[in-house]
Amino acid sequence: MFRISRTEAAAKLALDCATVDELESRLSAFAGILSQIRLPGQQGDKKLVDVRSFLEQRLDRDSSDRTTVAIDDLRAVVALRVWRQHLGADKVARDAAQRRGLTLPSDDWGDTWQRLRSRSVEALSVIREEIEVTSAAG
Repeated sequence: MFRISRTEAAAKLALDCATVDELESRLSAFAGILSQIRLPGQQGDKKLVDVRSFLEQRLDRDSSDRTTVAIDDLRAVVALRVWRQHLGADKVARDAAQRRGLTLPSDDWGDTWQRLRSRSVEALSVIREEIEVTSAAG
């Protein structure tokens, strides 16, 4: 599903950050990786929405519910990136931050990044686990 064509983007995800500009750089790198998702027969440009639909069609209800929550967590990270790069995205960012248990603006951008990174890893792990369980059962 994922192809990482630029190792620089993946390397940025491992770095800490101290400023909002560094957070923006990390969020952009992560969004860039998510934008490279490829699904069989994919037509649209809404990668995470497409992934959710793809998995809803292939997973049982419990697995699909878990992956939907995980995908919504990933979408919240992308929404935070949009907040930093597009005017008028404050409400969406506040909702995304609240979903992730964050307050914007932050007093500690490093902690904000660490929490976002950790929750994103958890979300990706849930998606992987549910796909593996379904593949093994099928």
